Amino acid sequence: MGIQESISRKIRLIMAVRGLAAKPFGEQLGVHNLGRMLNNERNWTLKNLEKVAAALGVTAGSLVGEPSDIPVIREISAQEPFPCPREPKEEVVMERVSAPLPEDGNLASLAQMYGLKVKDNSYSPVYKKGDILVARKGTSPEMQTGDIVIYCCPKGKGNIGKISLHDQLILFKPLNPLDSQELLLDRGQLAMMDRVSFIKL
Repeated sequence: MGIQESISRKIRLIMAVRGLAAKPFGEQLGVHNLGRMLNNERNWTLKNLEKVAAALGVTAGSLVGEPSDIPVIREISAQEPFPCPREPKEEVVMERVSAPLPEDGNLASLAQMYGLKVKDNSYSPVYKKGDILVARKGTSPEMQTGDIVIYCCPKGKGNIGKISLHDQLILFKPLNPLDSQELLLDRGQLAMMDRVSFIKL
């Protein structure tokens, strides 16, 4: 995919999430050929790209560059505890996987994402060998009942589970078939959890 097509794809995705139609959005910005640019019938100029980026609340640079690949920082198994993930930039990278554009169009959130690769079939039937769980740091304010999370317990060990939110408590149900003991946690423990954004098969 060429740079022009890549720019158009990213802009179309952000516009779709925000419910923007090309013609009225382009007229509002004074970019009268927006539809043709989005369809790759005309090339993007820097001036038009900057107008569109500003209106969408992103930088022109983020639209020009390809989204960052997500670092996969370790392999995990239900048979052995794994250390809590630190900041993604501080981790040793095993491999990288491509990420979809974030739904909110905020490419900066890609820098807070990391992947954990399932080493074997010990999480079966939920996860299989080779699946990659991609999580993002700083997601506690947006967590909801039913979310899958990586929980860093106070002992420094990571655990994968599903949460159920209640008034002042969280019910954490591990997905590890070897450790199915549910935990009732204080609501403040949300800060110790990273929501799993998607699974790469």
